[in-house]
Amino acid sequence: MKHVVPQAIHDSEARLRAPKCRPGTRLKELSAIRKWPTSTKKFWSKREKKFLWVSGEEQCGKSAVLGTLADEYHGEGSLAAGFFFSQNCALTKTNLLATLVYQIAHHPNIPPGIKSLIASSFKKNPLVFTKEFSLQLETLLFGPVKLHYRTTGSPTWPKYIVIDALDECALPIPGESFPETSTPAARDNQVAILRSLIDRALDDTFPFRFIISTRPHDLIAKVFAKKSTAAITTTLVLAPIEINWEDTRSILSHEYAPSVLSMSMDSHEIHRNGRDISMQRE
Repeated sequence: MKHVVPQAIHDSEARLRAPKCRPGTRLKELSAIRKWPTSTKKFWSKREKKFLWVSGEEQCGKSAVLGTLADEYHGEGSLAAGFFFSQNCALTKTNLLATLVYQIAHHPNIPPGIKSLIASSFKKNPLVFTKEFSLQLETLLFGPVKLHYRTTGSPTWPKYIVIDALDECALPIPGESFPETSTPAARDNQVAILRSLIDRALDDTFPFRFIISTRPHDLIAKVFAKKSTAAITTTLVLAPIEINWEDTRSILSHEYAPSVLSMSMDSHEIHRNGRDISMQRE
């Protein structure tokens, strides 16, 4: 598909220098996510927590957390697909959907029949990317996946779809060179994407769970606060970046031990061989 964006996939070369959680940091947050969901009920029950919303202000570490999780889930075979929006590249809902569909169609742990179902659906609807997003979803992702899962699915299918920074999804403006991400129309577009995902994920035959990060915009928060959505959503709020001395010790011991000579906690100065060490934010 021409709309696929390889650099937005978690393990692309373009993301080699993307932020990740350093060893020993964000332990509480990562532990909480790994325990989600903990229900032992029927795997696709409507009461299952199908959404994890990671919310936090800009530069609080959302991308680092989701990047770390995507790598971890990929390693254990439970990542179905991922998409990482970027402030430096105007990516649209069409890029999002096409890239997710591509990954699912080529996933080694999903039976290969899904690829032919997606291709057949696209052949029948060649103008699908000109339609509203909910129809695109149904045609290229939800419809083929549900049909295939009913006949071949099992709990061994990968479970998670990770979408980072959905609030950076751009809305192309006719006649403009640069799509918008923060105008009222762009926010409405992002909310429409989220609602479409939620509406279809409520179907108990859809086998994936979503981990989605955004800043705490009011319109997005209202979507997750809706009663029917709140029932299937877990929310994790990342605190603003602050000096965390336990994380600092872990980073220094991992990267500099045993050469870290002193730590002055009272003056908030960290020294190595008499020189200040600057800490990179997640």
